[in-house]
Amino acid sequence: MKYVTETKHVPLGFGEIAGGALDGQAVTLKGAVHSLRAMGGITFLALRVRDGAVQCVCRPEELPEGLCEECAAV
Repeated sequence: MKYVTETKHVPLGFGEIAGGALDGQAVTLKGAVHSLRAMGGITFLALRVRDGAVQCVCRPEELPEGLCEECAAV
């Protein structure tokens, strides 16, 4: 199969994400927001996914402008 765009999306299971093989890489997660906690300039976002939960660490300076505020409004 040939991809039309340069971005290739590969669905991964929870175990593949939690295993640490993707540490430091940009990934896209799909899930339901379980909790959102701002602590000292870092925001922790817990997502419920099919196989469990994933905690994301968000640093406002590394995100598109306004994204933290948009997430906080959910």
